[in-house]
Amino acid sequence: MSPWLLAVGAGAAIALLQYGWRRTHQGPFWLAAGVLRWVAGTFVIALLLDAPSGPALPVLSWVALDASQSMVRDDSLLWRSALDSARAARPESTFWFGDSTR
Repeated sequence: MSPWLLAVGAGAAIALLQYGWRRTHQGPFWLAAGVLRWVAGTFVIALLLDAPSGPALPVLSWVALDASQSMVRDDSLLWRSALDSARAARPESTFWFGDSTR
């Protein structure tokens, strides 16, 4: 929340520096220009501060599984335990690697 508060304050300062003390306040467009400059300055400062755009989401896990021939060479117990461990993790994505991935 504090990066956004800092960005809003900096955006207001940018708008005041550029439009606040001018003596050319003629017509209704100076207020709209000042507000637009404030919004633009706020977004630029928020981007520079890497302000979050929403609530944080939980990070989902990934699993890398070795699918090479050495996993099933003598006994497939190693392969079955690797598959069981991968299923127990409930990953978002499973990456298969090794010489037998085809």
